[in-house]
Amino acid sequence: MISPGAISPRVVLSCIAATFMAFVLFVLVRNGPVQFLDAGSYAAGIDAISHGRGLTTALAPSFSNFSVIDFATRRGSIPFVDFPLGYPLLAALPAVAFGARHAMVVVAVLSSAALVALVTLGPRPTRGSANAGTALNRALLGGGLVCLPMFQAVTRAGLSEPLFCLLLVGMLKMLLDSEQHPQRAKWALLAAGLAGAVRFVGLPVVALPALLMWRQQGWRRALPWTIASLTPATVNVLWAGAVGSGHVAGWRDISRTDIRFLVHSITGWVYHPYGVFDLLLAGTGRPPIWAYAVVLAVAAGVAVAAVSVVLGRRWLPRPIELALVVSGILTVGLLGGMLLFDSLVAPDNRLMLPSGVITIVGIGWWATERFVVPANTVAIVSWVVLAVAPWKLGVTPPSARDALLIQAVGQARTVISDNADSVWWQTGVPAAYLPMPTRLLTGAAVDQQSEIDALPCLLAKQQGAIVLVGGPFVDSSAETLLAELVKNGALIHDAFGTVQRFTPTGAGC
Repeated sequence: MISPGAISPRVVLSCIAATFMAFVLFVLVRNGPVQFLDAGSYAAGIDAISHGRGLTTALAPSFSNFSVIDFATRRGSIPFVDFPLGYPLLAALPAVAFGARHAMVVVAVLSSAALVALVTLGPRPTRGSANAGTALNRALLGGGLVCLPMFQAVTRAGLSEPLFCLLLVGMLKMLLDSEQHPQRAKWALLAAGLAGAVRFVGLPVVALPALLMWRQQGWRRALPWTIASLTPATVNVLWAGAVGSGHVAGWRDISRTDIRFLVHSITGWVYHPYGVFDLLLAGTGRPPIWAYAVVLAVAAGVAVAAVSVVLGRRWLPRPIELALVVSGILTVGLLGGMLLFDSLVAPDNRLMLPSGVITIVGIGWWATERFVVPANTVAIVSWVVLAVAPWKLGVTPPSARDALLIQAVGQARTVISDNADSVWWQTGVPAAYLPMPTRLLTGAAVDQQSEIDALPCLLAKQQGAIVLVGGPFVDSSAETLLAELVKNGALIHDAFGTVQRFTPTGAGC
């Protein structure tokens, strides 16, 4: 039996660490959220929910299965089907007070601070090492995790990864605690289910707590809790499929570039230059030999841990074993999704971040409990220096509002653009991407000309416009078709610096 006095350093230090990291992170994001990857899509969904418009969105992402015609005829409101609903439903609560974008940052920062507290607490000690030194080392480890380059990026943008990682680490803690307190196994199951509702790639993780609870308490007790944990994400998937989600099964290849992404991402868990998101934007060169050695070591550990858990053995220390199994499930789920459902996904260091967090937490919990404090401190500080590079922490400068974009959008009520994310982020006006020759998500052919030819009349009825800002999905064929519509009198072309606006005339409608 652990006395309250033995636990108190962990509890006190976890609260202090969480408060301190919340302060640091709020300072880092004090200039507001940044537009990054899927941030606009999440914000648009959260905005709709918080304003009572249901499970809809006013921003159609570039890979939306809804055509630009669907978007325009629905007056810029389509079902929110391209991301799980768990995160938007949660963030919609603070959005009522703070607005969608700032609510995302609030949730991300508080989730990160709670993650630091959870890492500091750790599982209930089994070796009588519940002391202040252990807790301090764990607090340092937790702080390092939320300051990793990729973790910083997703926190600044208010994305769902901080909440997802918090639920995974909470599940791991409850699984470890359930060996002394079996009733906690059901809470581990529910945490895994909630993680799956935040990011679908987390849903297969439910298999681990379900298996352990079944072995410990029998299938009659495990089955209802397993069903309950699977229900939110399952309902989400069924609803999305019913209203128009574009994910379809089909075999797709994993390329050499994907393998390099994977190697860079895993190496980024321990080495700062490979942990930044710039690698995805700049392309991937050939990783060094030692990076492949790191990946092979992790893969071997995952394989040993998986076989050990399936056979009911304990070939590895329990925190490491369970953490590696979770990491393996996440990675296999990601690669399986790439092969079977989603050609747009790559194992970059954003999507591999949760696997790294759970792996490092498992190793850290075991090491800080087993080894003396000085050795742990040296190891953790070395990891922080190499992986986090804390001297590179910095406040994101205030983003200059895109005055030209705002001016070009003007009073338009619906906008079709080559950078719809920026349009919605800057103005809040419903926005969708210009049609491209193929649908990004499925590769299906698009009758680009007929869709663009239909836009002038559709937009004229809604006081809409087409705005080109030179975004990531510039398509020369679309620009050629727009130029033809200008010649035919269906559109009027205006330039606002480098931003172009095409206003429908209503002629021929």
